[in-house]
Amino acid sequence: MGGMEWARHAWPRPLRVSSARYGAAIPFLADAGSGVAGARLGKDVLGGGWFHVDPWEFYRRKWITGTSIVQIGGVGAGKSTTAKATARRLIAQGRKVAVPSDPKGEWARVAETVDGAQVLELGAGKDRINPLDEGVRPAGLSDQEWGDEVRTRRQQLLIAIISVMNGGRRIEPEQYTALDLALRDLERSTRVPTIRGMIERLRKPSEQDREEVGGAGMPLAHSLRRAVSGDLAGMFDEESTVTFDRDTTMIVISTRVLLRKPQIVKAVASACTSFWIDQVVRDESSGYWVVISEEGWAEMRDPKAVELLDERQRMAGEDGTANWLIMHELSDLNMVGEAGSPQREQAMGLLSKAQIKIVHRQSPAAIDHAIQALRLTMREADKVLSLAQGEALWKIGDRSLLVRTMITGREFPYYNTSSKRAGI
Repeated sequence: MGGMEWARHAWPRPLRVSSARYGAAIPFLADAGSGVAGARLGKDVLGGGWFHVDPWEFYRRKWITGTSIVQIGGVGAGKSTTAKATARRLIAQGRKVAVPSDPKGEWARVAETVDGAQVLELGAGKDRINPLDEGVRPAGLSDQEWGDEVRTRRQQLLIAIISVMNGGRRIEPEQYTALDLALRDLERSTRVPTIRGMIERLRKPSEQDREEVGGAGMPLAHSLRRAVSGDLAGMFDEESTVTFDRDTTMIVISTRVLLRKPQIVKAVASACTSFWIDQVVRDESSGYWVVISEEGWAEMRDPKAVELLDERQRMAGEDGTANWLIMHELSDLNMVGEAGSPQREQAMGLLSKAQIKIVHRQSPAAIDHAIQALRLTMREADKVLSLAQGEALWKIGDRSLLVRTMITGREFPYYNTSSKRAGI
């Protein structure tokens, strides 16, 4: 057989690999699909089949190593509808949803459709929560272990509020001592510690404590006062007027009264509501919780808040939570610390480390930032430039799918956010 004739009949050696490997190597053309377990959300645009979502199912299949979610999308891209439809349908699958801050009342409308949901309306003369509540005690902890855990959580909240009020500056060692002594004194003398009680202890320490810390607690008292006065009066100052039902399927804390208030006020409120929610959702016996941060960028404007979000992301698997950050554009992060600062880098890390990324249509001006922060391939970046309303790129670990969210006529009034009634 001549050389040319042999070459004409040569065949390449077959290559056999799994669809999962092909899906990672050649996204969209060799997609492995999402399977049929979980909540049915919409259609796989390219594959044609139904798309199902459940962070814990993805984790069980070893597609991801963590359940955290980040979602990026501008106004009109379908971001809110996708988030609400996903959350509502996950509840139908036995998962639970918590929204620590609902600034426009949108999630409260969704909760109206959920049996057994709790909606709390914060404001003077309305519901009040005490972020220093003890919370739910996990089984197996001794009195000493539980007391230490509660005290640590309370210290973290108080430091977070003080950090917001001080522009991110860390407290001095003698101030930390003053805070610790005041909290211990309050816990010994009061059945239910409150922020107002902490302010009094910091302003008027015992003689013994005064000898050790002098007046170091006074600046802390002034910082904490912001959480119980002015726009926040009546929300977090005294004992709770409501309780967190552990058996609820969805809890929403409405902060509509703060919609047009200064950002520093919203940041303090967000710290208080998030810590109050944490006391239950981080108890592994309470079920699997999706914890949604509706304005993720706003929560990251304080260094301490970024640290706590990072901790929640790392502990999500142990706590049985899926932390969901929702943002308009990645340029929002320009308001998080200075360029190159540890705060900015940590915030960017929250996005890049999220194992589930939902990316709606991006503008050409924002695409380079999206490629870097979300680790998009050039093919993925090309796709998100031309997505239609209601479509999104879902990156689940190494998998990439284009998904069109599907909603029914009955759902539309609850998910639509394009009207004044929805707060837009």
